[in-house]
Amino acid sequence: MQKDIKESDVVIFWGKSPDLSKPELLEELKNKKIIVIDPIKTEVAKIADLHISIKAKGDFFLAMLLCRFLHIYDHADEDYLQKHTDGFEDFYELTQSIRIVSTLKEIDVDLGEIERVIELVESKKVAIVCGAGVQKCIDEADILRAIDAFGVMLGLFEDDSFDTPSGKFEFLDEHDCTLPSKLDFLRNKNE
Repeated sequence: MQKDIKESDVVIFWGKSPDLSKPELLEELKNKKIIVIDPIKTEVAKIADLHISIKAKGDFFLAMLLCRFLHIYDHADEDYLQKHTDGFEDFYELTQSIRIVSTLKEIDVDLGEIERVIELVESKKVAIVCGAGVQKCIDEADILRAIDAFGVMLGLFEDDSFDTPSGKFEFLDEHDCTLPSKLDFLRNKNE
């Protein structure tokens, strides 16, 4: 984590509250843009450039919407996606199945916060640090894959870092995530 933070321009703490009592971490965060995605106003959230106080269980949807808007605003690393990924078109189609307005309302995030994230990460070296807030969720695998997809779209991973048969990042698709049940949950909440 320390090396990633040191080499980045922007640090996203997603469900993670690092110990700010460690002087070396505070030093590493100096002159970096900080984004915190956490329902709790942690110590790091107090010093962040942006704190998204997302509702619990909203991480998957936020990650998917961030991917969608990164593509809409043409800030995805297209060269990287071509060389190092499989299934992006299907994944992007999956992100389009999420209704924007009702989902944002349900997870208590506004469009301006998503636009601000995109603005802060555009053409920057980004470190995404996930913590127990994400890993304790029942949908942990889907959430982490969606967050990873956001990182992949930014071109954050090394060329040889994907442990798959093709050696490429394989995006979530409708067959290997629980999105339909998640969408049913949202539809039922909004009826």
